[in-house]
Amino acid sequence: MSQTLLLANALASETGILSKAYARVSEANSEDFNIFSILNMETNEVKTHSTFLAELLNPHGSHSMGETFLQLFLNKFEIKDFEAS
Repeated sequence: MSQTLLLANALASETGILSKAYARVSEANSEDFNIFSILNMETNEVKTHSTFLAELLNPHGSHSMGETFLQLFLNKFEIKDFEAS
């Protein structure tokens, strides 16, 4: 077997191992979870994603969590001096 073919086979094997490891990490961290995919609404951003985010970030939203989600969002993006009305 040529050196190039051996190298290609080794690379393919390592890629497969890395791909499987990434899939396990992704599964463990729930990175593939997408509520919009589950609801089959992942392409209608204006009617689903934006409305959903607006509701979560609204301190007076129906979630009854007050400013909790808004504060988490602001903290995540290090936004200071924001007054919720």
